[in-house]
Amino acid sequence: MHAYLTDEAFAIAFATHHVNIGDAEGQVDVLIPHPFAFLILKLFALRDRLQKANDAKQKYHAFDLYAIWADMSPDEYHEVRDLVHEHSGHPVVREVAKIVATHFAQMDAPGAICARRAGWNSRSSPPTLDAVERFMRDLLELFAVAEESGRR
Repeated sequence: MHAYLTDEAFAIAFATHHVNIGDAEGQVDVLIPHPFAFLILKLFALRDRLQKANDAKQKYHAFDLYAIWADMSPDEYHEVRDLVHEHSGHPVVREVAKIVATHFAQMDAPGAICARRAGWNSRSSPPTLDAVERFMRDLLELFAVAEESGRR
């Protein structure tokens, strides 16, 4: 586990999952960030890595994004959508909308290319083209902040 203070971590405490990893001698509660926070953090990390030519960590951040999306329950998906809407005026959420629009709007966009390539280097089977397209559509739907703010 690693971490450092960053503006994109503003949502780290929103809708956390509480997990007790204690034993009979005591309770130890661990707070797991919601997929909303993880998606934001990973989208910024991917954007930063994409600014560096041929950075090997691009594929890891892209695969992490795909894995977060694939692991979300339907309830978590709706919670992410609601949290994006609730915080649509926050500068970080508005920047995430730009990142998604820039890197996931087309199959030949940098984030989409990384997402397609990332699975080949993981232990699991690579995501299908259809799965990557659904992933991209969902990201675009979830973070449609720019469109909403333009209508106000």
